Amino acid sequence: MARRDHSVDELKKKLLKRSDDIELVNAVVNALIADRYLDDARLTELLTQAKYRQGLGPERIKRLLQSKALSYDDVYNAFNESEWRVGLAMTWSKRFTEKPKDNKSYTQQARYLQYRGFSLEQINRFLREKHEQQ
Repeated sequence: MARRDHSVDELKKKLLKRSDDIELVNAVVNALIADRYLDDARLTELLTQAKYRQGLGPERIKRLLQSKALSYDDVYNAFNESEWRVGLAMTWSKRFTEKPKDNKSYTQQARYLQYRGFSLEQINRFLREKHEQQ
């Protein structure tokens, strides 16, 4: 547990692999929660910020949080829309240097950004603005 933060579900699963005593596992987990060593809200915030810095969008972060059985309702609220746009622009600029010239390059760029976890609405708005810049 010292290597990284765990969600409540992750830690329960790990402990249940080592012990069949469900009551003991629940007691340990509850004690860790009470002592604030285990906090799903903190883990959600840390993961969201870390993945945002890596260039992932809200949809991809949401799927990651779902896989760790964490609340993902506040992913969009973690950053305002302008911050998501900055993240999208940074992600785009790491991979592409030129704005889309034709449908093929537009589709390629949109597909890449969608894979990174940005919504089609965000992508289309961003690429349209890029296309209009001269």
